[in-house]
Amino acid sequence: MKTLDGIRQKQIDIKYDAVINPPDGIELVKPGRSAALVSSREDLQGLCHHMQIEKNGFSSLFMSRVYVYKGPKGDCSLTGPVIGAPYAVMVLEKLIALGVTEVLYFGWCGSISHHVRIGDIIVPTQAIIDEGTSRHYEICSDNIPVSVPSSQMASTITRLLKNQDLHFHEGVIWTTDAVYRETPEKVLFFQNRNVLGVEMETSALFTVGHFRQVEVSAVLVVSDELSTMIWRPGFQEARFKNTRRKIYRLIESFFN
Repeated sequence: MKTLDGIRQKQIDIKYDAVINPPDGIELVKPGRSAALVSSREDLQGLCHHMQIEKNGFSSLFMSRVYVYKGPKGDCSLTGPVIGAPYAVMVLEKLIALGVTEVLYFGWCGSISHHVRIGDIIVPTQAIIDEGTSRHYEICSDNIPVSVPSSQMASTITRLLKNQDLHFHEGVIWTTDAVYRETPEKVLFFQNRNVLGVEMETSALFTVGHFRQVEVSAVLVVSDELSTMIWRPGFQEARFKNTRRKIYRLIESFFN
């Protein structure tokens, strides 16, 4: 029987100090040390096809699927889809509890920079916290609070992109909970601070990575443009689809 002192020490050691903690009710899946967290179901299926993973060979995790890939470095996993900071963090927390120590997040974003176009690649160096989840992990006292990726993981991503001769942008992105409240005033505010794009998950994933002391970084593909204050969707454009397939190769290289 566990002593109260032992339970308290465990909570201090791994920061599991809430009433409900991610290890509770762990499922049978063993995702390995390295994981790709994927925002869209379409990309999750595309990655399974690219990496020759059986599409029905998954374990359920909340509303997502976990596919285990047996690579040269051992078991790795693909997990998704995820949307929005709260749900993405629920999934990330569970993966960490199951033994994942490095996470590459693959998502889409809208560009707010005039220099970033549909189908471009962004590697975030910072993420502006305009979502609510991060504030429950760390106190953000700055006027414009930010979270940052693992420098080691970000360096790995940029190296893999360069090895594949892929052009990419590095810079700040804006993470918001409210996709329908990206107002002209907010877009202009962040444009004037050289922010590249906007999406809904990255800052929270970086925050939790730092809090749980695991490596988390991200690669984003631009799906739409907001820089002119007139929304230009590019979800069906060939360049957007082609770039995502290039990221499939990058994730395969990351695992191998």
